[in-house]
Amino acid sequence: MNDSSKGSAKTIKLAERRVFSQSFKPLYQEGMGLVEQAAEYLDGKGRAEAKKLSRLAATLYAA
Repeated sequence: MNDSSKGSAKTIKLAERRVFSQSFKPLYQEGMGLVEQAAEYLDGKGRAEAKKLSRLAATLYAA
């Protein structure tokens, strides 16, 4: 790359803009709520359910 190609172009960080936008916040909060629900299940009832799986089923589930 030569010096003239560097110019004054600025990179636009679309992901950063989306993350900090007001429209993204509800989506993020909903997603985090789902993560929390999944973690609660896996720490409680899900752990007990997983112990009921056969060895093969547990291996395939973990993969």
